[in-house]
Formats: sequence, structure tokens, C-alpha cells
Amino acid sequence: MISKINIGLITFIFVMLILISYFPNTQPFSPFNNGWNGISSLYKNSSGLITSSSMLNFNGVLVIVNPEKMPTNKDIQNLNNFLKNGNEIIIFGDGNLVNGLIKLLGGNIITNNEIVYDDIFNYKSNIFPLALTNNKEKLVLFYTSYLNNGTPIANTSFFSYIKNGSNLIYGPFTVSSEEYINKGKIIVISDPYFILNYVFNLGNNQKFFFNLTNGEKYYIATFLQNETPYLFLKIQINNLSKFISQLYMQIILLSAFFIASIFVYSLKEEAKVNNSYNINKIMKEHPDWDKNLINEILEEKNNESK
Repeated sequence: MISKINIGLITFIFVMLILISYFPNTQPFSPFNNGWNGISSLYKNSSGLITSSSMLNFNGVLVIVNPEKMPTNKDIQNLNNFLKNGNEIIIFGDGNLVNGLIKLLGGNIITNNEIVYDDIFNYKSNIFPLALTNNKEKLVLFYTSYLNNGTPIANTSFFSYIKNGSNLIYGPFTVSSEEYINKGKIIVISDPYFILNYVFNLGNNQKFFFNLTNGEKYYIATFLQNETPYLFLKIQINNLSKFISQLYMQIILLSAFFIASIFVYSLKEEAKVNNSYNINKIMKEHPDWDKNLINEILEEKNNESK
């Protein structure tokens, strides 16, 4: 029978998993982070997470958020095959890692590291420059850089500028571009913070993003992020939760619980019968002994052996 120690260990693990599942992750750009620097708003409407490039066997949109490491050769092969199948990749970010990724995908769009400011056309501060899309949607950006090459989708105003030493270079600057590669398309937004919960809910940012997906289902890639142990557990618990939520799995689990309950009950009944038999046997041999005390001793002995 299951010992008290095993039951305690199982209970502890179960409680820890519930706590990990309940408390939000505080890692920046985490889909489970409900704070200002998480991307839970983007995640809640997605079709799920892509934790490995080997999972790119669907048709739709892949969202890559602020990559923190270069893709492997296998990742590039899978990403290129994804594009060859006519799918779309949306990349949020700037810097060398983004530029390297775009180049490996066969693209020509380049992100620049200079921050774009706007003292006139902004949201509360010049580090929140506004941009207009080709469809006249007003976007709110935060510490954004700008892009070269590709077909522009959104641009900052004529009042926007970058700092080049003591000189100011005025815009407009392209902050979102698209480029067709093979049969697919990549779209780059040079603001890595665009999809953080705080910024994503400003202006027409959400509307702009969903227009980019053209109503297609989208998944968020995590295989180019540095995965902490806590985030790894959150992802595994999330996958397990989705697996259990399926009807056939619920039927299997309920059936297993029912069978286990019957088994445990039968073991308890068997123990009672054995105790009764042993007590009667002992009382025949020692009729002057205390029957209640013997019963307690046998129960303690059974509990120690579990």
C-alpha cells in the first residue's frame, strides 16, 4: 500500500505545481507574465507556443519576439520550410540577432540601433513616438529603432529624429516593413517592446497586429528565448493542462481514479478482515488480554508497514 511518506511527497509536488501554475512568471517577454513587461495579452489570443522549430508543421503565422539567441542550422531549415509553404513570420525586435535571423531567412531588411524620438507627434513623451500605417492606423512605439529595406508598412512623423552625436537627423523613419521570401512573407517591427502588455494595449497597436495576421491563427515562438527553469515548468504545466482538457483524457482520468478508489477501498477492507482474524486468534490463545489494546497495536503495526 502507499505509505504516508509517499502520499506526503505526492501532495507536496501537487501543491507546488498548482502554485507554479497560479503565480505569474515575471520574466520579461514571457507569455505567462501579466505585468507591464510580459506578453500575456498577445498570448491569450494565440493558438499556442512553439517551443521547438520541429513544431512548425502548421499553416498560419509565427510570431518571433525579441530573439535572445541565434537559431541553429536545424531551426533555419525548419523556418525556411515554413516560409516555402506560404506562411508568414512576424519578427519584433532590433539589433544584431534580429539582423542575423533575417539574413539567414534570406531577407534584406535591416534594423538599426539608433533610438527614434519625437517631441511633437508622441504619446506623453518623446520616447513614445507615434507612427502611421499605410491604412492610417496610429501606432504607439516605445524606444523604437528604425528599418532599412523592405516595403514600408508604418512610418514615424516628419518631426521624429535620431541623434547622431551632437546632430539630429529627422525622419520620417520606417518602423515596420515586409518582404516576400520564397512563397512566404516576413514582417519586421523594429520596436521589441511593441507587444509588451503596456504598449500593446495603446493606440491601434492590437488592431495593427491582427491586421498583419490576416485572420490566420498565430503561434508564438519561444525556442529563440533564454528559457529559465521556472518558465520551462510553466510551459510544461500549460501543455499538460491543454492535454488534460481534452474530453477523452478526462474520461480516462476519471476511470483511472474510479478504479484506484475501488482498489484502495478493497485494501482497507482486506486489512480490516486480517485484523479481525488476528485479534480473534490472539484472544483464543490469551483470553485475559485487552482486546482493544491488541486492536490498537495491530493497527499501528499495519500503518508502519504501509
